[in-house]
Amino acid sequence: MQNLEQTLEKHFTPDEPIIVGCSTGPDSMYLVYQILQTKFAKNLVVGYFNHKLRIEADDEEKFIENLGKKLNFPVEV
Repeated sequence: MQNLEQTLEKHFTPDEPIIVGCSTGPDSMYLVYQILQTKFAKNLVVGYFNHKLRIEADDEEKFIENLGKKLNFPVEV
């Protein structure tokens, strides 16, 4: 099985943004953290869509925005 960095090399150029749709759930957060451990960390852009359908949505939006600031990746809401 290929590791994540090899898969990213296969599908992305070194300067191409990698946009990850993130719900802040365990699956998408795992992917975000794994990409941050590769040479493609500088390419990561996280997208969060706040549907405002759940009470937690605003807190999740703040969480991912703060994490982006802390770990140095852009977040698009």
